Amino acid sequence: MNGRILLAVVAVFALALAGCIMPWEEETGSVDVEGADEVGEYKPPIRQVDKSVAIVDESAKEPVEEPEEEPGPEEMPEDEDEEVEETNETVSMLVEFQPAELLLDCNGDCTRYRVYDEENGVAIAAINQSRLIMAKEKEYFKLYPFGCAESDGLLDRFEINGSEYWFNYPAAFKRDWADYAEFNGNLSNFSLHEGEMEKFNGERVFLWKIVPGPSLCDAWVEVSIFEEIVVLEEWMDGVVLGTEEEEGELKLNYLMYPEGTID
Repeated sequence: MNGRILLAVVAVFALALAGCIMPWEEETGSVDVEGADEVGEYKPPIRQVDKSVAIVDESAKEPVEEPEEEPGPEEMPEDEDEEVEETNETVSMLVEFQPAELLLDCNGDCTRYRVYDEENGVAIAAINQSRLIMAKEKEYFKLYPFGCAESDGLLDRFEINGSEYWFNYPAAFKRDWADYAEFNGNLSNFSLHEGEMEKFNGERVFLWKIVPGPSLCDAWVEVSIFEEIVVLEEWMDGVVLGTEEEEGELKLNYLMYPEGTID
């Protein structure tokens, strides 16, 4: 009897060493993904994005206050009776919009609107209800799907850093996938949600909004090419955001910021 038990134990260990799966073990394995695109339908990448918040690649940094150093004896003015006046004033730029310009409309799906300061040549966009971006704008245009330029002189491609890109209107776009737009290029491809940016060596493609249409050439996207970008928040020294929010709409009345914030 003991001999049979010993033989059974030896057989179990032999099977385990041979890599066999025991009856009480759960079988695991890897999935062969080769040829998966041929089996399933291709779907462009979808990311969960809160449309009320823009995604930018710049982050505001809180200013670091340096401790004031008291001047040593050798730094004191020779004439003690002469008062030395130091002016440390910050010259502020004030930009007013009358009537107020619409920045963000969140009645239903959130949509961003471009506010342009013609006097200073900058575009202003809402990151959210309390943060804005101000950017030097190199180009601004409506971009139609590839192939639509032949009708009515519409723009269906643009160039950035020597590479050409065009707006791809996939079949999925007509199936309620209009949260994002695909851009194909002769060197690379990328996709953007509304309020997102793609950075190319100092220049940025910013997607304001996507406008679907009943036919191919009725659809378009609103795009800006930005150069320099500054994030503005009211905690920053010299920054005042004159915004008003009512019934899902965020409007800009005025904007104050230190001179030289953006060149």
